[in-house]
Amino acid sequence: PKFSPDGSKIAYVSYKDRYPFLYVLDRATGKSTPLSKNVGLNAAASFAPDGKRLAMVLSKDGNTEIYTKNVDGTGEKRLTNDKSSDTSPSFDPTGSQIVFVSERSGRPQIFAMGADGSNVRRLSFQGGSAYDPVWSPDGKMIGYGASAGGGFQIYVMNADGSEPRALTPAGQTSESPSWSPDSRHVIFATTRSGPYEIWAVNIAPPCEQHRIGPGQGPYWGPRR
Repeated sequence: PKFSPDGSKIAYVSYKDRYPFLYVLDRATGKSTPLSKNVGLNAAASFAPDGKRLAMVLSKDGNTEIYTKNVDGTGEKRLTNDKSSDTSPSFDPTGSQIVFVSERSGRPQIFAMGADGSNVRRLSFQGGSAYDPVWSPDGKMIGYGASAGGGFQIYVMNADGSEPRALTPAGQTSESPSWSPDSRHVIFATTRSGPYEIWAVNIAPPCEQHRIGPGQGPYWGPRR
């Protein structure tokens, strides 16, 4: 699930019609509207800062590629066109850039491009794999998961890909990072104690962490 910037809508995946389709829930009315019901995978919807568009992953053309659509499901536009898998799009706070995961370099790594699909460049160079990128609300950093160093860790790096650093210890499974509205904390899911739990970490050293509760796939809503 992903909140719209004003918190009024939630984009999510559901199998309620037998297949993985994307929907948008209006929180005021409780009504869900189909966003994408293409053949194949419909996943990873992420709102643009204006709340009018979403980036998403579709496999209707035989490969997972990144598209954008209006919130009502119209105006579909394909952004990536590569033989490798492209997934996990996330807009920057200006709506002009999208960060995403691609296997075009061999293993999954973090890339960025213009919101129109232009100027694709690689940002992460982890020894293992990198995934689940999310741009911080202040636009200065990107949080992501990485398999370098043993297990799966939560990392942050500058928006240009420089100075990557781990926020969580090696040898654990930590995934699905999401930023707080003030860009000071990241929440994530982890199995460090057994079943999946949601934890939060302060990005400033010494990166203090605390448990929030059981759950998976957390997403921090907008400031109210």
